[in-house]
Amino acid sequence: MSIVLFLVLGAVVVGATPWWEPASIFDDNTTDRLLLLSNATRLSYVSTHGSYYNPSDANATLAQAGWIRGHEENPEFGFHAIAFVNPAAARLLIAIRGTDLNVSGLSGQADVCADHFLWDAPPDFANFSGAPDFCAKFNRSTLDYFGAARSFLASAKASYPGYHVLLTGHSLGAGLAAMLALWPSSGACPGPANDGAAVFSAPDYLYALRRRTNESFGDAQAYRVAVVADEFDPVFYRAKERAFEGMVGWRGLWVESQTGAPSVACEVCDLVEHAKSLETPFCFACMLTRHVFSHYEALVASGGVPKNISRVQLCTGSETCRQNPCASPCCG
Repeated sequence: MSIVLFLVLGAVVVGATPWWEPASIFDDNTTDRLLLLSNATRLSYVSTHGSYYNPSDANATLAQAGWIRGHEENPEFGFHAIAFVNPAAARLLIAIRGTDLNVSGLSGQADVCADHFLWDAPPDFANFSGAPDFCAKFNRSTLDYFGAARSFLASAKASYPGYHVLLTGHSLGAGLAAMLALWPSSGACPGPANDGAAVFSAPDYLYALRRRTNESFGDAQAYRVAVVADEFDPVFYRAKERAFEGMVGWRGLWVESQTGAPSVACEVCDLVEHAKSLETPFCFACMLTRHVFSHYEALVASGGVPKNISRVQLCTGSETCRQNPCASPCCG
């Protein structure tokens, strides 16, 4: 029997294994990394309360060897997340659940309202204009998913000091994971508190962050987030529309040759409706085929790797950037 011993010095675990660069999920030989992220994201949906809950997955962990289930946030409605722990590598993988689209229940209603305040309305939770009527029944603490996400990350890190943290998720969860990956780097160049985020179809997370801080969150932090999406996904359309304001950094797309031709609904959404709302009929119909996580799970399972379309390129200083965003010209 072998014994793995870690020595903790301050916040560093000697012998811990740093996470790979988020952008490495675009490499041809790393489909195993996408599978790990996909498995974690799937469990964030099916093993937490909501419309997608499957009792047989209630206590499930990742299929890959070495992972156990750690912290979780799993209320009847509100923010949901799971932390998966790999003690041998001293790694944490935090998966944040995306939007429950079934608004007939409290889980879906709370998610839709949180989406409204994250991506559309002023982040002060005071203006319900444009939000569904049912949003008024939720209190501010319930709808403050970004605050809940920051608290969850802090709690998980406190329980596993010195562990390396990677964030993942889909849709709403992807946006929150990306925001967390960038948030610790704000201010006068502090060292990052995690190894970044690799996510599926994130909304325009930089737009959301800029409304909450005075930071530009530009190329200096771009290496910390990698987003993959179907090129016909309406959520990607909207983030792309805001361009620099909405999404900077590593982006990878599954393209038409991998996903098939878009439906009429997706074409209309791309050309006309996404600028109005993702809830318009054509965009919502497109989302049900191109944005739902089961679609991304199938793309990953097929073995296809998304194509890197980033406007920034990984440089030799990226590892230095990871440790100290101020230390290398590659960081800015």
